[in-house]
Amino acid sequence: MLLPNKEEYEKGIRAYLHPEKDNQYYLQLEDRAKCELIEGIFFRRLDTEMNSGIFQTKNLPKNLTLKIVDNRVQGLKNVKLRQKMIS
Repeated sequence: MLLPNKEEYEKGIRAYLHPEKDNQYYLQLEDRAKCELIEGIFFRRLDTEMNSGIFQTKNLPKNLTLKIVDNRVQGLKNVKLRQKMIS
């Protein structure tokens, strides 16, 4: 896993991506739903108060690094990721 620059990002925290009906994925900082979530590490940008930064997947066959802007995954629409059931 490639770690982001410490001068631009906070320390990574466990987070989840949640698929919505609009075929987009949203960032959740805690496991609130008993449904299929994509687990990973979220690195928040230091220059923003919103949840914007980098999300690195953890439980997919291929690890991905995704850009997050205001809790939404950017550039990943209409893609079905193989997810692990969290219960």
